[in-house]
This record gives sequence, structure tokens and C-alpha cells, in this order.
Amino acid sequence: YKNLSALLPDWKKDPEMLWLSECYSQCLQQSMKDLSRAYCNFFSGRTAYPVFHRKYGANDAFRYPQGFKIDETGKQIYLPGIGFVKYRRSRYIEGKAKNITVIRKADGWYVSIQTEYEKEVPVHQGDEVGMDMGVVWFRTLTDGTQISPCNALKKHLKKLVQLQRALSRK
Repeated sequence: YKNLSALLPDWKKDPEMLWLSECYSQCLQQSMKDLSRAYCNFFSGRTAYPVFHRKYGANDAFRYPQGFKIDETGKQIYLPGIGFVKYRRSRYIEGKAKNITVIRKADGWYVSIQTEYEKEVPVHQGDEVGMDMGVVWFRTLTDGTQISPCNALKKHLKKLVQLQRALSRK
């Protein structure tokens, strides 16, 4: 990442890559961080080799780590290099905004705001029990009880085969 970000000012001055100078520099740096993370994940064996995307793909996105301003009363966001943009609020913003990701999908533009805030850890009160529906175990309760699956398909498989044969003859 450090080597790539050092080359960025030279790339912006290159006559063949003038389109880089039109973009906000921190968005380019975030893209380089994503690329660096993709290569680190590849070399550590966690993922496959990074795939290059087309210039105009179905899901384009860029991220602002700082420099943005959010006006919740006016429902506007200031994006550096773009200006004020109106948005439709799906919920109120809780906490301090850390970064903003602007995503282009087939049906329009979307804004995702990552925030940071303190939240209390819920305290278990009473006789309530949490339940997790899984694949290996049908149900796992918070008290450690595991309930095995009933295997309804195995139980009724012979009857199912018989009924499918009868159906195929009709």
C-alpha cells in the first residue's frame, strides 16, 4: 500500500491518466487499501487471486474516510469533489460517522454510513432461553442443550419413492 500510494501523485500528472486527477484522492487511497487487503488475503491463502473489474460494472462503489459532512435536518450529505447530495433517510444516524460508502447499483445510487457508538451489553434477566436453528444440530439453546434433527426426509423416503412411481404412471 505504501509503495502504491507514493506513486499516486505521479499517476495523476500522467497525460494518459488525467481522469485520476478528477477523483478525490482519499477515495483512490481507499481503493488501494482494498487492493492491498485483497493481495494480503490471497497470499495468506484465505481467498482466490484478486479479479480485475470492468470500468463500468454493475456494482461500483467508492468510500470517503473523512471530509464528508452530514446534515440530518436537511437530509443532505456533503461529499468532497461532488458537493451536497440529497438522500432518503431509512433510519436516524446513531453515533459518530466514521466513513461513507457510495454505491451505484442498477436501480440507482445508495449511501452507506458506517458509525461508531457505545452500546450497553444486554443483561440476561429471567427464565428466557435463546435458540439457534442450525444445520448439524436442529436447535441449540443458550443453556447448552442440543436437539438433534428429526430427519423427516429419511423417515418418509420409501413412501415418497412409492408415490412418485405411482404419479409417473398416471
